[in-house]
Amino acid sequence: MEHGGTPVRATRILVAGNAVLDITPVFPGGVRDAFRECFVPGRLITMNGVDIHAGGACCNTGAALRFFGVDVSIAARIGCDAFGDILEKLVEQTGIRGGLIRTEDAGTSYTVVLSPPRTDRIFLHDPGAGDFFGADDIRNALGGQIDLFHFGYPPLMRRMYSDEGNELVAMFEYVRSHGIPSSLDMAMVTGDAPAASADWTAILGRVLPLIDFFLPSLEEICFFIDPVRYRSFKARSKDGGGIPDDLSVSEDIAPLADRLIRMGAGVVLIKCGDYGIYYRGGSAGRLSATAKRLGVSVGDIAEKRGFMRAFRADRVVSANGAGDAAIAGFLAGVTRGNALEDCVRLAVAAGSASVGGFDAISGLLPIEKLEARIRDGWPTGREIRD
Repeated sequence: MEHGGTPVRATRILVAGNAVLDITPVFPGGVRDAFRECFVPGRLITMNGVDIHAGGACCNTGAALRFFGVDVSIAARIGCDAFGDILEKLVEQTGIRGGLIRTEDAGTSYTVVLSPPRTDRIFLHDPGAGDFFGADDIRNALGGQIDLFHFGYPPLMRRMYSDEGNELVAMFEYVRSHGIPSSLDMAMVTGDAPAASADWTAILGRVLPLIDFFLPSLEEICFFIDPVRYRSFKARSKDGGGIPDDLSVSEDIAPLADRLIRMGAGVVLIKCGDYGIYYRGGSAGRLSATAKRLGVSVGDIAEKRGFMRAFRADRVVSANGAGDAAIAGFLAGVTRGNALEDCVRLAVAAGSASVGGFDAISGLLPIEKLEARIRDGWPTGREIRD
């Protein structure tokens, strides 16, 4: 696999959490029926092949970081089954260091990704072995030199949100005790999912003070800590989705970021789909240890805030994995010692390029090419109200 650049400093990132076999049926280009007309009982829908790839936070963010030239290892649980065999081979092909832990307690996690034309994605997800991942799996994975730790999708992993998030907190306490900078991503669930009944405000209140970079999507964080705002978003959205069509930075996004900073996060990035990314840095006092661990000036990250609009995609195949690719762009910038704004700009660029493929990395460009497009005036996409 062609790599997309080499970090300035030798860095190894451990990406842990959710690892999934993604199965994406390919809809023919000529499908024009509305979603509700396509998916009705008894109808046969002729497809145009299938894309099968390694997905989830580990495989998406890990593969994108590897594409960007970062030395990556992963830690995740998979089953002792055929899906696990396939997933293991796909991970090997990315050049990521192994770290897939086999368990007989459950099958390998899989997701069927339905991405009909002109319709947001629908996921049929089985958490499988991911439900059995715990803090001990991280303790075993931190045997070598790790410079940054990223964890993804705790709402899809039962032990991470059970018992008031004790396993999640224990894991990040262990990472922090080793002086390793950390980042955390979330995942969306439905209202009837087991994770939806967990007290995420309390869980995040415990774990965010341990997190250097918190990287949720707007829809996710609203769902988990601000249900009133989430219901308002859905009512304002034309298609009933989680992000309204009249989104405002000052009214809808900044207050959430401010709240997360008050809850203890070091730096917050809120991914807002094809609008872009909002970023907010905490105080110099909160981030002094983070800056020291990363070898950067605290002035490059503290108290920074703003909205970075998404770039215009050359083509849109699927948004599946685009958020994970954006995180990889951000973390790749962190490994280079970039200022916060430049890291966010790389995140936006990576996310905007990623939608050109069915998985997180097929549409990516090397970092140098992303940076060149930005310098050349890469047009931005969807506008957003201040």
